[in-house]
Amino acid sequence: MPAGYEKMRDEFIQKGMKKKNAQKKAARIWNSKHPDNPVGKGERRGKK
Repeated sequence: MPAGYEKMRDEFIQKGMKKKNAQKKAARIWNSKHPDNPVGKGERRGKK
């Protein structure tokens, strides 16, 4: 995982957010700013 994503995620956890929610929020922010280098499970799938 990119270091920037992990830093964001850890900051959200430090603020009291649950790990799963922190991962979702950090991934949404990271993916919106870095569309060419997304984080998440597996490959990105487009709309059918």
